[in-house]
Amino acid sequence: MTGVPTCRVPVAGRDSLATVNQRPPAAPSLARDKGTDFSAALIPGPWTHRFISANGSRFHVAMAGPTGHEAPLVILLHGFLEFWWQWRYQLSALGEAGYRVVAMDLRGHAASDKPPEGNDLPTLTRDVAAVIASLGAAKAHVIGSGLGGIVGWTMAALEPRSLASLVVVGAPHPAQLWRPSLLVSPRAFAQMALLRAPVVAERALLSGTLVGSLLSTWSAVEGPSRATVRTYREMMRIPYVAAKSVDQMRWLLGTYRWRRPRRRLMRRFDGAESPVPVLHLHGAEDGLLRTASIAAPRYGGADYHLRVLQHVGHFPEEEAPEVVTEALLKWLGGIERPGAAAED
Repeated sequence: MTGVPTCRVPVAGRDSLATVNQRPPAAPSLARDKGTDFSAALIPGPWTHRFISANGSRFHVAMAGPTGHEAPLVILLHGFLEFWWQWRYQLSALGEAGYRVVAMDLRGHAASDKPPEGNDLPTLTRDVAAVIASLGAAKAHVIGSGLGGIVGWTMAALEPRSLASLVVVGAPHPAQLWRPSLLVSPRAFAQMALLRAPVVAERALLSGTLVGSLLSTWSAVEGPSRATVRTYREMMRIPYVAAKSVDQMRWLLGTYRWRRPRRRLMRRFDGAESPVPVLHLHGAEDGLLRTASIAAPRYGGADYHLRVLQHVGHFPEEEAPEVVTEALLKWLGGIERPGAAAED
């Protein structure tokens, strides 16, 4: 079909070529069986699916835009409960703008490897830096939402040479997690307690009830569509994803065996400022994080910009995709063309 983009999806060691529509597809209807195969995460669209070996594991990425190394590299990192598809709107738009865009499944999620260890922030940070190197780039613009944003903050401290700039969406600086009572909204406290509970959280995620509940209560008034919730529920049913997701959250919360290594990392943040420009986007109606406590100029450095998005919850890239895409294009344009102003 002339003029219609194609998506190359590797299946069982081979590539099968699928013709897709220009617009990002609606959330797919996935079969409910005893489990979901990781290939369900290879959703067709105006992007290409690849698997990249880095830091001793294999990572799934969805790529859009130019393939040459001369184009600026942009890495998109998803949050808790989600996977690369969270960035489906921005993936296409940034690619069309000339950026080499890579939306990555973090370790333990969707179609990426799920080794038993490596749920800590330093490992997740090394993963992203290694993927950037495997893509043949010295550095990249890293854009992360939720957990992905926290990984981005950590890269500024542990892997600064891999960063060209940083955008965090709906994510606090990791050092702010020392005082969760000042950061987490009252209605999310019970949910955080549930995530700390052994076995219970994993079962709730696998059943799908907790996924829908968190996506709804953390979003603005309307919340995600039923089809979108169904997609994220199915991804959580891929073997080991629920357990890895909860373990990563428990590491952030300093639960059980993670307390000591987490303290060591937090000391690394003391007095550390980001060496690269930082854009911080936050939804004014975020159901997880208090807007009044989210600002992090102490860690963002001299080139830190906070923008609060009105009528948006914890998932701005999905709740207000046009607004987020416009903000990202303006930000990246200002970084790549010195002298262009970033919007505060």
